Amino acid sequence: MRPNPDLFADWDYLPAFTPSAQSSTYIQSSTEGDIGLSYLIERGGKRQARLKAAKDATAVTISTVADNERTLTFQVASQYMTVELAESTLDLAQQNLKGYQNTVDLSEIRYRSGAISQDDFLKIKIQLLQFQNDVAQAQLSRVQGLSNLRTRIRSRELRHCRAI
Repeated sequence: MRPNPDLFADWDYLPAFTPSAQSSTYIQSSTEGDIGLSYLIERGGKRQARLKAAKDATAVTISTVADNERTLTFQVASQYMTVELAESTLDLAQQNLKGYQNTVDLSEIRYRSGAISQDDFLKIKIQLLQFQNDVAQAQLSRVQGLSNLRTRIRSRELRHCRAI
């Protein structure tokens, strides 16, 4: 946009705090008044440079917003895949635990019948704790993944609302 012209006026040396000095003679002889009009005439292509800088700044902002949206979309998709992986890991860990629980049950029958020693049975039973720990870790990973996904989706929704 082109600059607007400026109209200005001022009146100097008015005795504002001494009303007794406000006589017509004093105002005519001791005060000054100015009225003026100014308009900026740009030379050397400054206006074109300013317009180009403004357009460049707008292009940078548009690119930054698009890049932020692309990055956030990637993060949401990546977090979704992390949740899917955590759910499949949990499913696998639960299947492993169930299968190993069958091994422990069979080992207990063998221990009671005297086919294996108590020491061997306790080793097998202790190994069951590792499978239970795997299930707990997989459940924790799933919960954390879902929490992170919800956070990313809320962040995306907030940015979308701000853009509107």
